[in-house]
Amino acid sequence: MSRKNLLLLAATHLLALGAAYSFARHNHPQTERAGEMNPPPQTKSPTRNLRSHGEGDGALLLAAFKKEQSEIKSRYEELKETLPVAKDLKAAAVEAFAKWKGSPNDEDAFSEMKVRILHWLRQNPTDAMDFIATASVNDSDFGDLGPLIAPDVFKEVIAEKGLLGSLPWLTKYPIAFALLRTATVDEMKAGGGFAIFLKLDSAVKGTPCEEAWQQATFLTAIGKVARFSEKERLLEYAKGLPTPGQQQGLLLGFSQSSGQAADWLLDLVEHGELETELASSLKGALGNEVLNTPTMDMDKRVAARRATKGNEKKFRETIIGEIVGGDINKLLVNGRDWRYEFRNGVSSLDDVVGAVRVGLPGIPSEGEEAMHIALYHQLSEENPDKALPLLDGLSEEKRREVLFSGTWNSYGNNNPDDFMSFLGSLPEPVTQKEKDDRAKGWDWKARGCLDRYGDDYVEWVKAMPPGADKDKAMNSLVWATREQNPTKARELSDQLYAKKP
Repeated sequence: MSRKNLLLLAATHLLALGAAYSFARHNHPQTERAGEMNPPPQTKSPTRNLRSHGEGDGALLLAAFKKEQSEIKSRYEELKETLPVAKDLKAAAVEAFAKWKGSPNDEDAFSEMKVRILHWLRQNPTDAMDFIATASVNDSDFGDLGPLIAPDVFKEVIAEKGLLGSLPWLTKYPIAFALLRTATVDEMKAGGGFAIFLKLDSAVKGTPCEEAWQQATFLTAIGKVARFSEKERLLEYAKGLPTPGQQQGLLLGFSQSSGQAADWLLDLVEHGELETELASSLKGALGNEVLNTPTMDMDKRVAARRATKGNEKKFRETIIGEIVGGDINKLLVNGRDWRYEFRNGVSSLDDVVGAVRVGLPGIPSEGEEAMHIALYHQLSEENPDKALPLLDGLSEEKRREVLFSGTWNSYGNNNPDDFMSFLGSLPEPVTQKEKDDRAKGWDWKARGCLDRYGDDYVEWVKAMPPGADKDKAMNSLVWATREQNPTKARELSDQLYAKKP
């Protein structure tokens, strides 16, 4: 099937899918928030409305379309089955390359070239790679030949010969070596574990690619997919690496593989089992990593955070609050869409709190207040009145602090009318900090509202009733515009602050 026909088929299916989706959506009316400006506030996922009504016909059609597309053979797949292997592999590949280079948009020519090179690479990889590495296509729009054929041809030969069997040609050419590193990570994920990395590491030694093989970024990727049961072998290998940067790369990657791994590495650091320079640099990095490990003991997380720059003198209460707040944010973003359910009345406040206790069982009693505050900041954007009971257990001073800080660290996804409604529900600001927080809220809203609503937000600000909020909204509007376009900011200032005759 030609590329043109394949695209036509895909377009036909997508039109049908779009029609089904439109029908399903309009037959499930959604409640709009009063006064909302288009586009609607950003939420966890652009598909959340679909999820709230089940999968629907659109999802079934999409699954059927994907299945049908997976069954359609590309021209490359067809030629692999039908094109006979030439007697002169090199001549056939060179001829096919020249033909494709003369017509680079010809799908048949491109597919035939890939198959001819596949035949050659299978039988004589050294000669084939010599050609691929020097084949000039720079005068076309396609760049170097190697990356163009790697996803099909290189990967297929690696699959047939295995990683170890492919090393002679993979390590000889930089264009292929990048694929070796990717394939190594995939092989580890598939069950090879750190053991397959060690085998390849031994084989790569002494080749031109040895230095690139031990780059810190690649070692981090290796650490991320290593099994916890292989920790001792991984640590032994890390200690033998030539530089602290490489050692940290591997160990930091391993700390990201699981909370258990991060916990183990922190113990090594605390017990002095690593070299001083490595332990010092790793401890700071682990202090950031513990933000992603909610299963770790809170005392260890706090101690690790204190090792990071800027956190050395923070109160324990402050650090716990930051950790718990981050855990809750990740839980609500990555898991079930509790925010959306809370806004639409599908789930109650008790439901959400219960889900947090189940999903984050490691929150200590001293973190309860932080949990309620973090949840309030998340849920007040969806339904401020319904979220308010989360603050019932706080002192009056703390409660006011949370309410006023919500003007700038919450309500980022709400439209201006809802933000004004929230401001109207707040008590009158008394302290300078409360006044500053309320003013800061307009600064934080200006950028987002300009990006989302453009000139509509400008008109909305102009129509605000006179008062301190309008003054601050205008100031923030001019300030945010000046960052992007000083000339437009001056024009806007003239509009908003018209001179009296």
